This record gives sequence, C-alpha cells and structure tokens, in this order.
Amino acid sequence: MSNSGVEAMFWVYVIGLFLAASMGGYAAYWAFNLRRALRVRAYSRQVLIVGTFSIYGTVLFYLFYVVYFLAPNLRSGPTGTIQEALYLVLPTLTFAWADSSIRMGRRLDPLLRDPLRWSILRMVLWPLIFVGLAGYLVQGELSVIGVSSYLVIGISVFPILIAAKRSGDQHYRRSLEWFGSAVAVLVIQNLGFSAFIPLTGPGIVYSLTGFVWVILANFAIVPVMFYSIYMCARSLFPLNRISLDS
Repeated sequence: MSNSGVEAMFWVYVIGLFLAASMGGYAAYWAFNLRRALRVRAYSRQVLIVGTFSIYGTVLFYLFYVVYFLAPNLRSGPTGTIQEALYLVLPTLTFAWADSSIRMGRRLDPLLRDPLRWSILRMVLWPLIFVGLAGYLVQGELSVIGVSSYLVIGISVFPILIAAKRSGDQHYRRSLEWFGSAVAVLVIQNLGFSAFIPLTGPGIVYSLTGFVWVILANFAIVPVMFYSIYMCARSLFPLNRISLDS
C-alpha cells in the first residue's frame, strides 16, 4: 500500500465531492426556479423530478464518499444506515423516472410509436429491478444491486433516446436526450466503482487501476452526469439571447 497514493486518492475524493455538491445544488436551484415559470404540466413535472433528484443524488453522493472513504468510522452508525437506505432505492427511483419519461415521449410522438416495444419490455425489466432489490436486502452488498439493477437501467437508455428522436416536441426531445445521457453516465459510474474500487472494508484501499478510475470518475464522469441532469431541465425552458440587430 502506498501512503502517498492513499493521500492523493483522499484529496481527489474531497475535490470530487465538492464539485458534485456544487453542480448538484446548482441543478436543483435552477430546476425549482424554472418550474415556477413553466405552464406545461409535463414540463413542470419533469423539472420537479430533476430538482428533487438533484438534491437526493447530491446527498447520496456525499454520504457514500463519507462512509466509505473519508470517514469510514461513521459507516456502522446512523449515517451509514441512511446512506444504505438511500442507495437501496436509487435503481428503483431511476428506473421509474426512465419509465415515465419514455411513456411521455411516446405520447408526444405524432405516430404514437412504442420505442423498442417498451410497453412489453417494461413488464420484463420491472421484476428484474425488484430482484436486484431483493438480492441487496438478502445479501446486504452493494455489488449485488450495483451489477444487476444498473445493467437493467442501462437497457432503458436505448428506448429513452429513441423516444427522444421520435418526439414531436423539440424541447421535450432535447430534455430526453440529456436525460438519456445522464442515465448512461449513472450506469457507467456505478458499474465502474463496483469493478475498480475494492470495497473490501471501510477506508481508502489504494490500487493503480482504482486511482485512475477515481480521477476519471470525479473529474469527468460525475460532472458530466450532474451537467446532463441540469440540462434535462434547462432544455425545457430555453433562455435565448435577445438579438439587438435591426
């Protein structure tokens, strides 16, 4: 184990946590403010979800880093319990958001096409999400729900993007495109942590591949995810500059 490597990883986590908290808070702030100006019910509901999910994701991200890496002594207390409870419902909430967005996108398709036969596919994927949830409750390991549930969520990215392409509403189309990007990055981030970060116990466990992944995740993947969530709301209310040209 390299002491300098562990210290470097610690500061990468700290900086990454600061970036995520800043971007998550910014996304939530703008989502709730934009919602007051929206009159379309579907738009208003979507930005409400974005704002709520941004707060939820920021809190979860903070607690996960704290109890696993920055202050592992808190893992066995109430803080660790809250973190596990929040992480437990993340796949279900994410998939529910994807499900409702795809169905809304279908209603906005002039031809009412069913992307990848989602009306049937969702009936297969929802039980798999609950199987992952049950597996976590039985085994109590993040890897179980991380692998099974996030692979299922990854499948939903394709109908999200197809629904976006077919939508007759240009604003909702852009919002769905950014939402699909956010979901894809969320899947990559969770599967990457399961694969490259050895969660053999509390505290930072240094490895070269883990260190490379931590840099990539904190300075690229997570910021892209929060930015995509922000743009998911921002796309529904374009704030174009007023041209002063005559």
